[in-house]
Amino acid sequence: MRAATLFSGIGAPECAMPHWSWVWHAEIEKFPSAVLRARHPMSVNLGDVNAEDFIERALKAGRPDCLVF
Repeated sequence: MRAATLFSGIGAPECAMPHWSWVWHAEIEKFPSAVLRARHPMSVNLGDVNAEDFIERALKAGRPDCLVF
């Protein structure tokens, strides 16, 4: 299962479902972003969901089967 998170925080969904492939996440706060980078280095942080190009970057990063927010 390919999954992604919005407003990711420190990655509770990623911890709850470690067997899923977490392809990207969206987090703007520094500390949670650092935690996600350390725990899930293969997941791309797309940053601010309000950015004009967010949808394009999300599609480029890979369409998930499940989106958690």
